[in-house]
Amino acid sequence: VACTDCTSVGELIDCAVDEYLEVDVAADAIHRIWERTRDNEYLDTLTGQPSTVRGSLQLVFSDIGTPNQDRWNAYDELRQQLVQRGIPAEQVRYMHEAKTDVEKARLFAAARAGHVAVLLGSTEKMGVGTNVQARAIALHHLDCPWRPSDIAQRDGRIMRQGNQNEEVAIVRYVTERSFDSYMWQTVERKAASFAQLLRGKINAREIEEIDTSALSAAEAKAIASGNPLLLEHSVILNEVNRLRRLQRAHERNEDMLVHTGNRARSAAERAAADIRGLEAAAPRMIDTSGDRFRITLGTRDYDSRSEAAHALAAWMGDSGLKWLPRYGHKDFGIIGRISGFDIHVEARSGLAALDVTLSLPEVPRSGFTLPKESFLEAGLGLVQRIENRVSGIPSLLDQAREDLEEAEQTVADTQQRLGQPFRHAQTLADAEEDLARVESQLAAMQDEPRPEPDSLESERVELTIEAVRGYQPNLGSREGAVTVTVEPFDSSDPTRQPPSSTPSL
Repeated sequence: VACTDCTSVGELIDCAVDEYLEVDVAADAIHRIWERTRDNEYLDTLTGQPSTVRGSLQLVFSDIGTPNQDRWNAYDELRQQLVQRGIPAEQVRYMHEAKTDVEKARLFAAARAGHVAVLLGSTEKMGVGTNVQARAIALHHLDCPWRPSDIAQRDGRIMRQGNQNEEVAIVRYVTERSFDSYMWQTVERKAASFAQLLRGKINAREIEEIDTSALSAAEAKAIASGNPLLLEHSVILNEVNRLRRLQRAHERNEDMLVHTGNRARSAAERAAADIRGLEAAAPRMIDTSGDRFRITLGTRDYDSRSEAAHALAAWMGDSGLKWLPRYGHKDFGIIGRISGFDIHVEARSGLAALDVTLSLPEVPRSGFTLPKESFLEAGLGLVQRIENRVSGIPSLLDQAREDLEEAEQTVADTQQRLGQPFRHAQTLADAEEDLARVESQLAAMQDEPRPEPDSLESERVELTIEAVRGYQPNLGSREGAVTVTVEPFDSSDPTRQPPSSTPSL
């Protein structure tokens, strides 16, 4: 009998879910909504005029099982219960009935026209492209899929432009101490991570990768045991481990800040020393541009760049640089002078070849390195490059000052960020305290003596399965219990036979 006190779809659901679980609860809720909304009037989606067919549409999603006449399944069970409650069988349809695009179009048209009261389907078959929202007043999640996108696709079938209902209901059915909690928790964790990425506001340096097939032994044991302490222990332990990973990441970040600050201080010291050297070298610089070019190589002065290039080539041969092996090393020392500064050459083994470094020791940052073959073939370009190292002293000084400023800013930034407390410290402490409490309770349960039966033949084991519906604040919460009596089977007694079938609940 429909509740006459209910004034909204939400209250109708509150009323309906108080008595049964899973399929029973769904059947009762769907029937009550159908009973109260079967006379609702809607506009025809084609003509825009009031339709002669009354009644709303409800969508039911279930990814577990498919309609099958040879075995029990949730689809046929729900349909049977809906029919028993009074919904016409022809108005309860399966999405699986539509095999082709034409059949799907006909089924969707029937749903929009009011000839379908309840449409059941899976996320894959009734997700993307299902355009039946015109009369949809309630959507029921009988199970939880693996991906948050599947939830969004399901909800999108009813929360959609073109729905003529001012209020709709989305119902999720959850059985406490079942696999449902694990599924919804996993989807929640995935959705939270994806939401951070989509918003571009990640409040941690790491986001845990979530494997859809990852079910730890502890979680499986907790779910299977029905012991709330085991499930609570698994949840708290996961949270503690997550927070400890964040704490380790925070500590690594602190170490990184220390190293970054030390490197920046060293860079600042080097830049300051370079600035002093460049400032001292700048007044000594002699202009060698154009016809004022002068360079000393060995004991001879040159005022022609081409002659200086030939002299450098001759020096390379006389000094043995040409024949220096790949893994050789030689400091050739001062080979000449330009613009009042000494020219120094040194050869060292590099990554791929022998590298030759030419520098002006009195001018910081003036050195440059070339592979031996490039150095030998540089010719006139090498002379011009040496000349540019002197004329570039003002630019080198500006760059050194910029480097000093950047290094000092990095030092200041690291000092400001260094030493910040771990922002989840109190949460971690509380979680560790909860974990210690649960572990002590589990240890106490392990120490409790278990009474042993006097005789296997006379002992009857009673298992009480508590059926608790929760997790939906607006649906209320009620507990029920089903007791299963199991006769023990003694394999050592040849006169006893094992049960031929599973006891029914």
